Amino acid sequence: MQGPNAQEIEEGRRELIAELHRSFALIYLELVDSRGQDRKAAYLSAFLMSVEGQWLIVTAGHCVRNIVELLARGYRFTRQYIEDTVGTAMRAPFTFSWEHMRPWYIQRDGMDYGVLFVDPFSKRNLQAAEKRSLDESIWNHPVPPLDAPYVLYWLVAVAQVDTTTDISRGTALMRLFLIDRLTQRPDDFEEEPAVETVWGTIRGEDSIMGTSGGAVYAVSYGSGACQPVAIQSSWFKETRHVRAPTIRPLARMLIDEGILRERRHLD
Repeated sequence: MQGPNAQEIEEGRRELIAELHRSFALIYLELVDSRGQDRKAAYLSAFLMSVEGQWLIVTAGHCVRNIVELLARGYRFTRQYIEDTVGTAMRAPFTFSWEHMRPWYIQRDGMDYGVLFVDPFSKRNLQAAEKRSLDESIWNHPVPPLDAPYVLYWLVAVAQVDTTTDISRGTALMRLFLIDRLTQRPDDFEEEPAVETVWGTIRGEDSIMGTSGGAVYAVSYGSGACQPVAIQSSWFKETRHVRAPTIRPLARMLIDEGILRERRHLD
């Protein structure tokens, strides 16, 4: 099937921005070691979704694991922000508590899922900022077939961010990266995943370093339908091949293994 032309791609990009800025989440964290000498800073690309009414901030599992490991080594937070990147009602970042969001992750068998369980205080702040959580009516659908007239995008933060700059100056902006979807796993990725996975090639980008945790969306040019399907996990610079495990297995795991029941908040 012939792919979309430049005008259709641009129309899809505008539709995606208009529809999805409200569910995009960008986490900014600063940590320092126990001696107060070594500083770490990180942006986590993520998005808001809900499972059985519980709001979640979803990102890549290795992003959450990296922070958990720093905390285990004695680092402590000096800043914890959720930042607005595209001009919703939230004009400045607001603070949140990593611990109160009960972080969870899994990174094995091709799965790479990280979740923060949004606490009631942060949920109210997000709602006041006109953010919204993508519920089952939006994400609980099969991944579109390869021959469907869809194009896939990554919704992510700027790939390389200067984390030495004050976050309040707006140094990170939501970006879209176009993916040409592949029919099968590229040879770059040796591991056969245990969950359905979106494979693809990033178009026209030399580097997407730092984009892990961004959501992959399928956008229909005919109907304007915009469906989140997967979470960016890893890539190869030489080939620009990417791997993104799909969303539905994550939700099923949270429910079936009791993780949602254990970590959910009561509003």
